[in-house]
Order: sequence, then structure tokens, then C-alpha cells
Amino acid sequence: MFNFLVKKCIKDYQNTQDPLVRAKYGYLGATYGLVVNIFLVIFKVTVGLIFHSFALIADGLNNLSDCMSNFICIFGFNLSKKPADKKHPYGHQKIEYIASLMISFVILGLSILTVYQASTDIYEFFSAENFSWFIQPYSQTELILTPIVLSVSILLKLSMVRFSFFLGNKINSLSLKAIGKDSLNDVILTSSILLGFIITCFTHISFDSYLAILVSAFVFYSGIKVFLDASNQLIGLAPEKEYVEQLVKNIKSFKGVLGVHDLEIRSYNEASFFGSVHIEVDETMSLVDAHSLMDDIEHYVKINNNINLVTHVDPISVNNKKADIFKKRIAELLNEYDKNINFHDFRLVVTNEFIKVIFDCLVDISKENLSKKERRALNKMGYMEYLHKYKIEITNYLEEKYKQKQFEDYEIVEFVVNVEPKESYILSQIEQ
Repeated sequence: MFNFLVKKCIKDYQNTQDPLVRAKYGYLGATYGLVVNIFLVIFKVTVGLIFHSFALIADGLNNLSDCMSNFICIFGFNLSKKPADKKHPYGHQKIEYIASLMISFVILGLSILTVYQASTDIYEFFSAENFSWFIQPYSQTELILTPIVLSVSILLKLSMVRFSFFLGNKINSLSLKAIGKDSLNDVILTSSILLGFIITCFTHISFDSYLAILVSAFVFYSGIKVFLDASNQLIGLAPEKEYVEQLVKNIKSFKGVLGVHDLEIRSYNEASFFGSVHIEVDETMSLVDAHSLMDDIEHYVKINNNINLVTHVDPISVNNKKADIFKKRIAELLNEYDKNINFHDFRLVVTNEFIKVIFDCLVDISKENLSKKERRALNKMGYMEYLHKYKIEITNYLEEKYKQKQFEDYEIVEFVVNVEPKESYILSQIEQ
């Protein structure tokens, strides 16, 4: 049924990378939810008013808040499909995550409000002078109508859960999945009301308030999950390892590519990626050939990996005995200094008067791998100053080794060391 709806309502439904198609998926899911929630609001509130059932009226008002989530989802997809402009050169796709964030606030607010109301009911119950655990039995009409209304609500909400997750998985949308989680919370909440009603029918003891608090704890947890998922996407998450490995494999398949490093990928949503990478080539390759190679790689990655990739050419020495000797010695010395250091972009600038050794280091400054003293220094100095300190220390260390004649009899003028945090790069293990 869901596939039928998608095919009938969304033209070019298979092109889920197109922002316009993604927006139509969002409209379809949110509109279905909006129609269901409006029906439930009218249905529950009307029946509740007729039979003076506060539980049904409250559950109907809960569905009214769900309408807000549906409107937020529609609003988010409507804005996210807007093309890039001068103020937003990368487009508006992240608005979809902001919509998810707003839906999480609705879920959290609902759970807190439910706990407050249930706690108030419990307090008033025990505050009464002559409170009784037992309540008056339900009328015959309530015994028949209340379970029917609640069961219809549960079935409709289950259809929303399935449809929202079906569409959300199709386009990997956090907003639609958040709507699905919100609907699932409603299923659990309404089921608890139905369970409480059944228990009360047999015991004449009301458990509604206690069940509401228990369910609200689950709803609150669900809201936190939606909030964290949306926040992580807004901050930026590293792509899956398999995805990176396939991308690197694709790049290395081009003739002339000798190595790949400093790969960075930024996601603006599941259909929009931007990235940059350094690609090593033979220093003897002509500028025209290197430029042509980079163009081919960028075009291939755009078509096959859906990434707007910017490439940077790094010329390296190939079959250069002097460079190989220096590179091997640098590797040994850096391993003695810190086994966690990787280096790349190794080059020699050789003239009749001097030799300049140039390379980049990736150092691990993740806080879990630093000592307490190092963490305090990092917090006090900040990343840039701390990295500069690393650079000075490594440079001084190599210069000291040079003075000790550990580089044979070459006239080295200087070491040019660039230090970068390993955590900033997806591809940190470089082939030496």
C-alpha cells in the first residue's frame, strides 16, 4: 500500500537525491500524519465532551500537539528544498535537521507536561481528607465506547508509525523518523490509557496517573534521542568507514594517483555532501596533466559518490634515492619521538647550497589519549597554540638529531614541519 501511495503521489520517486523529490516525500508523510491527527482530535474531543471523559479529551489535545509536529515537518521540507543563494552558498538542506530539533522539543515538552499533570493528580488524591482507592464503576456506554475510541486511535497511529518510518528510510530523513517516533510514543501513551482503563474496570482502582508517569519517562528518553540525532547532524558526523574506504578506492583507481590523505567530508543532509582531499602525484607530472587528472576525479566522485569534491595536488618525489633516505630516517626518528605520529606530503627542496625537508604530521591530541597534565595544557592553550607547541618540539627534536650527525653529511638548512590534529581528518592512516 505504501509503495502504491509513493508511486501515485511522487513523480520521479526513485530520484531520492533530488531536493524537490525529498520535499515531496516529506509533504506526503507529514500530510498523512496531519489528516490522521486532525481526525483524532475531532473524534476524541467530541466523544470526550459528550460522555464527560477527561482522559479522552486530554488524549485528543495530545494529538493537537502532534499536528504541530506535522506542520514543522512540512515547513522544514519546504525551506530545505530552496536552492543556494548568496547568503547560503551550500543550500538550505540543514533546515531539515532544525525541524527535527523542534519536533524533539515538542516531544520533550509533552512528556514533562504529562508528568506534571499526573503528579498533580496523585498529590490531590492523597491530599484529600477522606481519599479512597476505589472509584465509581464506569457506565455501560463508557465500557463500550472508550475501548473502541482508544483502539481506533492506536490503529491509526500505528499506520502513521509505519508510514513515517517507511518514507524516512526511503530518503534517510531525520524529520520523518522523528514524526514516526512521536507517533510511536502516542501509541504507547494511548495503550497505557487503554490498559489503565481495563485494569480499573476489574479492580475499580485507577492506575492512570502512575502509568502516565512511567510512559512519560519513555517519551522523554525518545525525545532526547531525537534531539541528539538532530544535534549531531547539525554539528557534523564522520561518514561510515566503509563509505570512506570505497571513496578512497575509487580515487586510487585513477592512473597517476600515488596516495590519498587529508580527506574531509561535510554533510548538509543525506542528499548533499561536500568534501576536500589531497592527492599525491609524481612531481614530474606536468601542470596540465595534473589538472586534467583532478577534473576527472572530481567528476567521477560527483557522479558515483554524490560528493562535491575539491582536490588538492601534492607533488612527491618518485624514485629519488636521496628523498627515500631522508624519508626513511624521518620515519624512524618520529617513531622514536611518538609512535602515534603519522606523516605525509614529504618533499625535498634541493639546491647546490642547501636541502630543505618539508612534511606534514598528524598528531593524536584526543583528550582520552592525553595525560592529565597534557589535557590541562590543551585546555589552557587552545588547539592552535597547542599544535604550534607540538610543531616547535618536533622541529627542535629533528634539528637536535641533525646536530648529532644522524642525517649523514647533508647540508640541511631547515626542517619545515606542519602539524595537524589527526581527529580532524577521516583518513588519518597514510600509506608511507
